[in-house]
Amino acid sequence: PVSKTGGCGFESLLPCFSDPVPNAPRPAMAMNREHKRLLQRQGQLDAEGNQKAERRKAPSPTAPKEPRTKPRQFVREVNAELRKVAWPSRRETISLSGIVLVFLIVMTAIIAFFDFSFSEAVLWIINQ
Repeated sequence: PVSKTGGCGFESLLPCFSDPVPNAPRPAMAMNREHKRLLQRQGQLDAEGNQKAERRKAPSPTAPKEPRTKPRQFVREVNAELRKVAWPSRRETISLSGIVLVFLIVMTAIIAFFDFSFSEAVLWIINQ
């Protein structure tokens, strides 16, 4: 056999489109076998590999809407969720705030240094 597949019937992963008819419709997207199989499993392609038309039902104007939550019930639910939060202790809050403050000071110093250095370099170049 001459081909790399040894005559096993090589099938290209990506489709090649020739242009025999200039205005002929082409598939919506090019896909490899793996992608095609995934879309078929998800029900987005039929057996031939053509895309199924998406049909979304419009919400019925007579369909019952979910009732609104009353403000008192909303506040109760928010409080219940906030009780589940793992709040940091006072000590952790102070130490983490200190770390942020030190980082902020260091970064401000670095940026100020570069700003001053570049401005001096530009002024030196202009004055030459």
